[in-house]
Amino acid sequence: PISPRAPNAAQSSASLPAMAPSGFVLGMLAALGVADALTVARMWDCPLCVAEENCHVACNNIRHQSPGSAYCMESCIGAHPDDSFDNTWFDNADRAAAQRKQLDSNIKELGRELAADVAAAK
Repeated sequence: PISPRAPNAAQSSASLPAMAPSGFVLGMLAALGVADALTVARMWDCPLCVAEENCHVACNNIRHQSPGSAYCMESCIGAHPDDSFDNTWFDNADRAAAQRKQLDSNIKELGRELAADVAAAK
């Protein structure tokens, strides 16, 4: 039996309200000299989310692809805050994509060979 207090599998963290800094926290930060609202807002950003967003922007600037394109989405998987999103990043992503494509092709070929062996054995 499922406990009525157990989270529903259909619920996600996306359905939860965003945590915003309280007035008290903002007041304390202002008193400490952190007056820039952008700095305060960034203190609550997800570092991996920001890194991926920066990667998508760089993808647009460097590869001239739409930031939401499949190319940028796949190229930016695994982006971390300390990464440099330059030509080298995207060259490495291109190599990894080519390796995945080759591996997929090899697996499909093995499947065809196995199917042919099974058919020949009948």
